[in-house]
Amino acid sequence: MELPKFNSYCIYSSDKYANTMCFHFGPVTIWFSYKTPVAFRVGDGPQRVLNYTATRTTLKHLKMIDGGNGLRLSEKEFQSFWDKEVSPIMKRFG
Repeated sequence: MELPKFNSYCIYSSDKYANTMCFHFGPVTIWFSYKTPVAFRVGDGPQRVLNYTATRTTLKHLKMIDGGNGLRLSEKEFQSFWDKEVSPIMKRFG
């Protein structure tokens, strides 16, 4: 298995790129806005995007992630998909 990797999904003209990090661990990709996971994908499955509207900046981040075209999920829906799709994979390593 490959080592985990981080990258930014947006490059700002300042050092704020750290607020738009994407984490890749095996088949799991998790997008963060600041320190909050706001989207994920497992393998070739669908991208799951949280309807997280805490700040205007986070809304911009979500648009960068899903292009503004994705179906965004409530916290309950997002958590449910996370529990079914991501948790079993992470438990194998924890």
